[in-house]
Amino acid sequence: MKTQLLTIEELLTLGFQELEGDTLDDVGYYKWWVFYKNESELHITYEYKNNGDFVLGYVELNGEELKGRELQKTDINFLIGIM
Repeated sequence: MKTQLLTIEELLTLGFQELEGDTLDDVGYYKWWVFYKNESELHITYEYKNNGDFVLGYVELNGEELKGRELQKTDINFLIGIM
């Protein structure tokens, strides 16, 4: 994703739990969140430059990165609904 899909506040409101992030080869860092429901996991990861600028993000469902079209907020709500 090219922009943050959901703000950190929106992620927490939906029930995502923040996991410990880490640095990325001294050029930036990442933060990631997980949502558990039934026996499924939905992960959202955001990568940032050291100055805090968003670089990219991606979504994984049960360990598989979702690819294809650019995801929207409604897609996340849909995924949570079908989990």
